[in-house]
Amino acid sequence: MTGISDISRNAKELGRRMVPKFILKLLQKVFPFIQKLPTEIVDILPGPSLLARPRSKRSIEIPDKKKSSKNHLWGILLPIRGSDDQNEATLCWKRLQNFADTLRATTSKLDRSCIRMFIGIDKDDIVYTPKKSRSRIESIFNTLGVTTYFHYFEPIYSGKICWIWNELACKAVEQASVEFIVLLGDDVELCTNGWKNEIESTFLSVSQTTGLPFGIACVAFRDENYAAFPTFPVLHCTHLHVFGELFPSEFINQHGDPYVFEIYRRWGASMFAKTSKLRNTIGGADASRYRKISSFCWRDTILSKAIQKLSMWLEHKKVQKAQQYHCLDVVVPSYRCDINLLQNFANLRVSIQPASITIVIVVDNPDLSPEHLAIIQSLQSHDPNHIVRIHKNEVNLGASESRNTGLSQSFGDYAILLDDDVIPEISLLDAYLGAIIRNPKAKILVGHTKLPSPQTLLQKGFIASEMSFFYDVCMRMPNPSWGVTANICVKSRTQNKVWFSACFPKTGGGEDVDFCLRLKRKEAWHERNSCIIAVPGAKVLHLFWNNITKQVSGWASGDTLLLEVHPELAFFAFPNWVEWMFVQTVLYLLLLMVHSLPLWLLLQSVLAVCIAELILSVIIVYQRTKFTESICNRLLQSVIGTWFLMVQDVTRLCVKLKRLQIYLIGVQFDWLDNQRGHVETVRISNFIKNMFVLSIMISLFYPSNLVKLISSIISILLLYFWCTSQHASVVSDIPLPFEGILQKIPDVQPFVILTWQRTGSNLLCGILHNHQDITMHSEVFHARKIHTFHENKWSDSKDWNWTSKSRDEEPETFLKDLLLRTPSLLKRHNNSYDNDHKKNSIMTCSRSQAVGFKLFPEHIRRMGETGDHVFRKMMADPYIKKIILMRKNALEVFVSMKRASLTGKYLKDNYDHLQVHVDPPELQLFLRDYHKCFKCYDEMLKNQATYKITYEDLVNYRESSMKALLSFLNLDDGHIPKPIEATRKQSSKPMHTAIKNYSELKLCFKHSKFASMFNH
Repeated sequence: MTGISDISRNAKELGRRMVPKFILKLLQKVFPFIQKLPTEIVDILPGPSLLARPRSKRSIEIPDKKKSSKNHLWGILLPIRGSDDQNEATLCWKRLQNFADTLRATTSKLDRSCIRMFIGIDKDDIVYTPKKSRSRIESIFNTLGVTTYFHYFEPIYSGKICWIWNELACKAVEQASVEFIVLLGDDVELCTNGWKNEIESTFLSVSQTTGLPFGIACVAFRDENYAAFPTFPVLHCTHLHVFGELFPSEFINQHGDPYVFEIYRRWGASMFAKTSKLRNTIGGADASRYRKISSFCWRDTILSKAIQKLSMWLEHKKVQKAQQYHCLDVVVPSYRCDINLLQNFANLRVSIQPASITIVIVVDNPDLSPEHLAIIQSLQSHDPNHIVRIHKNEVNLGASESRNTGLSQSFGDYAILLDDDVIPEISLLDAYLGAIIRNPKAKILVGHTKLPSPQTLLQKGFIASEMSFFYDVCMRMPNPSWGVTANICVKSRTQNKVWFSACFPKTGGGEDVDFCLRLKRKEAWHERNSCIIAVPGAKVLHLFWNNITKQVSGWASGDTLLLEVHPELAFFAFPNWVEWMFVQTVLYLLLLMVHSLPLWLLLQSVLAVCIAELILSVIIVYQRTKFTESICNRLLQSVIGTWFLMVQDVTRLCVKLKRLQIYLIGVQFDWLDNQRGHVETVRISNFIKNMFVLSIMISLFYPSNLVKLISSIISILLLYFWCTSQHASVVSDIPLPFEGILQKIPDVQPFVILTWQRTGSNLLCGILHNHQDITMHSEVFHARKIHTFHENKWSDSKDWNWTSKSRDEEPETFLKDLLLRTPSLLKRHNNSYDNDHKKNSIMTCSRSQAVGFKLFPEHIRRMGETGDHVFRKMMADPYIKKIILMRKNALEVFVSMKRASLTGKYLKDNYDHLQVHVDPPELQLFLRDYHKCFKCYDEMLKNQATYKITYEDLVNYRESSMKALLSFLNLDDGHIPKPIEATRKQSSKPMHTAIKNYSELKLCFKHSKFASMFNH
């Protein structure tokens, strides 16, 4: 029933079922160079069978029994099947008697009096159908004191053991009012005495631990043939009451047991018995007596519906304590089988609760000795919510297919893929789980694969070559184009369309790129980059390889296939050095057929190409070496790093020629998937290299001295440009227009405060308003109103007729009018302010020397393209000074925003009494946008003078901060005005008192770059 053998067999086919076989054979006949032609992988698990189970769902009532009762009734569901062969028939009776004997040996007389045996027999079974056979069966179990029930099935049920179990389960509850149901077969041997009482105690323990009603659980025997896999589950009759059936009709004779186990795993209610074991003598991971039918996908929609149904039932029953668990799996394929490294994976734990972890180690070395395998199998664990399972491949499948084997046994919501030569940090699972909670829409999460500090020249050269770029790509890009399978997390059970392709080398190379890209292509175009996120806190240490050159060559031989698999990312650039050498050699041989040419001509030209490549590459790699090293060491490291790059180029060309893909010469692959201008960078780089080679060859071969001189000068200029240019790191800046808003030096100093809601902008604007030389406005681009401290002045002015509507129609004209309008204003010099001007204060008349306003991101976004155009012109205007106000603790900003939106009070009112619940994904999105906004400001204003001030400095170091700000505006900083009364602080208590789920939130962000927010 378990389908273990099918999991292994299907996993082998997952990467191979790329195109129909007859098409592949036809293509191979027409085009002999085609070896394996990868295309989109079809789903190995097609839709449900068209056969409909005759029985429909039922309404099952739960027997009225106390959970503490010692006389729980059990129903053993026992489908039996005979054989036409006389010798086999004898074995059938022997197996049945053996099962009865083990039942006697492992239960007491009192236990057996509470057991009801429900036997399912096919009507066409020649061994068990005759009346004398029924009498013989009854006598076998009656001697044990076990009541026996028989049910005969029509031919449509033949071999459909899940359907038979379902009917037997319903009859067991309806006819005998059993409470516990166990799914067994006549080929099972019970091994542990007292299993009945132990499993009942486990059900009770689950109820007490989780707060679930008694019976909402699944407890599985420990199968000696396949440890840590729930092959024989025990269920309570409540399961039938909730679902109306044991399994959905799609289950025929496979996968029923992991299905029910996974349902209850979502509430931490799936357990293995502590000691109760059994032995499955036929079937399971071996051959069975019936044709296994498992070609359907149950872990996606079918399992999701079951989880939802149980969740609704618990909600209807108002079970308050029940919490859904985060289900996370870890898949580790291993050929090396280093027990010390594998021990690290088995020890992985998670502190973010509630969570359930399953670790699957796939042993891919068929030559492993039994002793060594036994040591590895000792790592297996049946602990509650922490299962470690060892699966051994019968043959060596390679990295891709072994990962498929592990993924096919992954029924959690996410699966972490790790290589067997990495050392994970103890916080790895916490980092990934926190990122999953914060980013529930992410399909791929890329962790940080660290390499040790390089010690040898080879290791230092490898690091300087930057061939390990994607090992720590999560530190470079928030949305990497792909991640290495040494440390990556992907959607698991709800993703059944994309598997690792077997067309890549067994040792790895290119399969991780292909897998990630195909997963991304399943998403909508605008969501492809956002579905993959970086998780810098998920760290593993990857040891250096014994033979780095061999590893580099292996990568290159595999990733060359990507040009065929993903032609949309292939692009043409000038040939690299080794491709030039190949072209030169071919041209030389062709010309040799017509003219007699000296060999030294070819050798000299080839040597020129090699020297040019070596010089240019060494220059680039040299810049990446550490400055603390001696020049000699840095040069040696540069040469070694260049050697690795050249090995990669040579290997890729060899693969192309081996596959007769000459048309791919000059074709490169976009490793960054249309990000960060990688295509342009490669094209510019190859163009310069080719021009450099050409100029050198002209200097060598052209007879004219003048031409040689010119080409030599060109070579020197190209070399100088190569050394000084930054083309290798092309990053597209945010474009700004050439013209600003004002276009001339104004009479007063205009300025804008670029900030975010709840960052202290009211406090800062109030202080600036109280300065006698400043005309301070507020949110002049607010959707509903033009907010300013001088509303009464504008309303009394005859030439000020702006409204919010006219402002939105002509925002540029409005902004220009606002910044150039500097009338004499009556300024209040006191520490309070109100809109009605009713308080007594000293009034003076002065002409402003500066005028400003504050701007939030939403002010720009709401006006669309028009607002964006005006904003860019304002940012480009050097006459408008920019003040950037930021709050260091973004968590405080978010909580303040929630409190303000809930109360509608943005000034004066105290918030200390108000607690809010913070949703981790919502906070994650806010943090992304918040920091992205200020990063955008920095990029746009990198060529302008700006003044940055933080809310924390404004509160703690007000005088010094304001003096520096006034000096930046060229204003008198001798007197620092006080803030207005209305901008007093609205909350003084720490964040843990303001957030209801503070502890949960802190755990979710513990291993992220925002963890410091929770240290205050």
